[in-house]
Amino acid sequence: MSKVQKANESQKIADDANRKAQVAKKEAESLQNQLALAKKDVENVQKLSKLAGDLRNENLISESDEALRQAGLSFIVNNHNLKQSLLLASMAQAHQQLKKPDKAQRNIIESLNYLQSNLNNMNSEQGLQIKVLNKKIQGNLLIEKDNIKAIEAYQEGFNILKKNPVQTNPFRNNQIITAKDIEYIHGKLLQLLVTKKSHQNLLLDVEASLKQHYYAELSNLLKNQHWQKADEKTASIVSFKLSCPDIEKIDKLWLKHSEGRFGFSVQRQIWLYHANRLNITESTEEDRKILEFFLSKVGWDNQKYEDIIKSTKDSYKKIAPGTLPYLVHSGIADYNDEQKDFKGFKFYIYDFQQKPLSSTKIFFSQKCKLGYSAGTTLFLLPAKGIYTLDNRRSRYHVDISNSVGTPIYAAADGVVEKAGWNNGGYGYMVEIRHIDGSLTRYAHNSRILVRIGQQVRQGETIALMGSTGFSTGPHLHFEIHKAGKGT
Repeated sequence: MSKVQKANESQKIADDANRKAQVAKKEAESLQNQLALAKKDVENVQKLSKLAGDLRNENLISESDEALRQAGLSFIVNNHNLKQSLLLASMAQAHQQLKKPDKAQRNIIESLNYLQSNLNNMNSEQGLQIKVLNKKIQGNLLIEKDNIKAIEAYQEGFNILKKNPVQTNPFRNNQIITAKDIEYIHGKLLQLLVTKKSHQNLLLDVEASLKQHYYAELSNLLKNQHWQKADEKTASIVSFKLSCPDIEKIDKLWLKHSEGRFGFSVQRQIWLYHANRLNITESTEEDRKILEFFLSKVGWDNQKYEDIIKSTKDSYKKIAPGTLPYLVHSGIADYNDEQKDFKGFKFYIYDFQQKPLSSTKIFFSQKCKLGYSAGTTLFLLPAKGIYTLDNRRSRYHVDISNSVGTPIYAAADGVVEKAGWNNGGYGYMVEIRHIDGSLTRYAHNSRILVRIGQQVRQGETIALMGSTGFSTGPHLHFEIHKAGKGT
């Protein structure tokens, strides 16, 4: 090998060594930078954890728990800037709760700066939720200084929620924002906008959005059988001025997730079964007796609320149908022993006001077709027993279990269209056509007491319960077919 070749080879080796040294240097710098970022993350996690302790010392337990939750969630946020923004926003919130507004202000400014420097990740699920949290806290800090700027901050958070309902859904695991955060932003906007005539459209938008959020939260609570929280949320929802469709929506959620055991319509059907009427303008002594019996049937006469909730946690299928919702009917505590009058509860049963479309006064009103209604007919539950509900698009199907010979009643006025044996598995069956065109079917009876063409009144005995046809035990198979849907 010539001297020139040796020199070139040596230069090549030197260049490779230099390149490797540069790569190693960059890797070392990157590692140092990562260590510095990690150190910063750990420092702020420690600061937030200390603030959680300070909150607990001030007996702010739920606030302390939330600060610790956010500290824990920071470990699943991979982007450093988003992680810092989350930690600093949580620290700002803790400082505000500890009545240290200056420190809270510094934290929130720094948190927003981290967000601003990380625009590429702002539209990620974590980025959107962290920004909502920032806007909530920013609004809180502004509210005592400048209502207009506070509205702007809350509105920015509200717009993110409205435009990104999937990414900001708080009902999944490990979400940064909570249902309470969403309710808080809505609530503050409503509070600030109520006197702003120029913001009335936004006010209506926020009211509608909050109502939909409540429905989603109620559905989630019922789905997971958190009965007490669902009951509390139901009472919260009815603080709105509700229309009948709103009441019906709430009722359907209770029916769906309790297999037909709980709901306003269940309570109303139990009332109607014994009182057989609504819209009572003056209560009589007989009405009071019926009310006492109603309270015993739904388990409200001698049980404390905590006992009711404990029973539902043990097994909701073993407690009385109609026991929940309860808190919206808390007026039953207004019973006056001397006057023998239920001052509060009667308003939920008797439709004293002709324009009651607000609060719980419409639950037992004929104005709302709850649960088992179809068309213009309001149906009574046709038998006593244990029942389950199956709602379908064209019909309502209820199975009511009891002993053979239990009376079966016409659910509404109508004309008997069928009365006899059915070869399709229904056994001894009765069908009644009602004035709005709907049809009710009563199957598996042991004995039929009416004939085809006979006019029957609501509550009239039409058959006796049995187990005929394709049946595994004595029960009534009851169906409601809406008008025009066939049978």
